[in-house]
Amino acid sequence: MKSAIPRLVPLVALTLALISSAACSSDGTTPTTSAPTTPAATTPWAADGIISTGEYTSSQSFTSGVTTFNLHWKTDAQFIYVAMEAQVTGYIAVALDPDIIGGKTNTDMLFGYVAGSQAFLFDQWARTEAGESHPDDTALGGVNNITEFGGRETGGKTIIEFKRLLNTGDQYDHPFVTGANRIMWAVHNTSDDLQVHTAFGRGSITIS
Repeated sequence: MKSAIPRLVPLVALTLALISSAACSSDGTTPTTSAPTTPAATTPWAADGIISTGEYTSSQSFTSGVTTFNLHWKTDAQFIYVAMEAQVTGYIAVALDPDIIGGKTNTDMLFGYVAGSQAFLFDQWARTEAGESHPDDTALGGVNNITEFGGRETGGKTIIEFKRLLNTGDQYDHPFVTGANRIMWAVHNTSDDLQVHTAFGRGSITIS
């Protein structure tokens, strides 16, 4: 388990924005979303990169081509606890509430990967058009609001778990709200954050 440490990473070219809801994946197929499941939370949450039975109360799968991106989450009065996983050995990322207005994305992004035995996760903000930079919140004058995180890569799968306030109050974070929350996701088979995603999609998750 790791506490979040603010860090500036290189400007990255992950194109998580300006994608229509009917966008195709890199292999020409249309991304799909499964119906969410809502198991009971019976296991204490731990940021260890292991998704235990009963650790989360909701799960949803998003598929693009041969790639499936899974999100698991639960909330309490203050925090959201999230696990994101995909069958890749590189980066995985989720973006909250993409706002495609006037060529701006204004998207709250969480970008992570595992290198060796160490997990990395960055609180970022995509503020310009697709293909341009999404710097760390701290580089823009904001705050790294990832309270706790951890992850692991095993069997060709990457898992990142994190904890964050539902509403951080940071201008470079969007709040997680009760009801539908729009998201986008992306993955790549390497941890090189300068590489454009190999699969992506968009959808929504529901918080009770």
